[in-house]
Amino acid sequence: MVSSYGIQALPIAKALELYDILGKYLPEFSEDAHILDFVGTIVDNIANEESTAYADAIMLMTNHTLEELQEFPTDFLLKLFSTGLLMNDVMNLRRFCEDIGYG
Repeated sequence: MVSSYGIQALPIAKALELYDILGKYLPEFSEDAHILDFVGTIVDNIANEESTAYADAIMLMTNHTLEELQEFPTDFLLKLFSTGLLMNDVMNLRRFCEDIGYG
């Protein structure tokens, strides 16, 4: 089970750190959009820049080190990433940060 690997809902300060990591990769969220498309767009945006944001976000959401993450299969990391985004309501994170004037 993914949650047994440390995925957690982040306190507000950590959620803002997550936004610092992923903010520029977050697409506009539409209620009509499917969550898998939303997550796929984030992953594609990160991959296009060859950024470390994917690993950085997983490390923040799980408290695992990069060395620990490298032991997991790629498909499991994608599950961790997706679960962490859902658990932390990243679909609304951009809107929240804009509403409070963050970033």
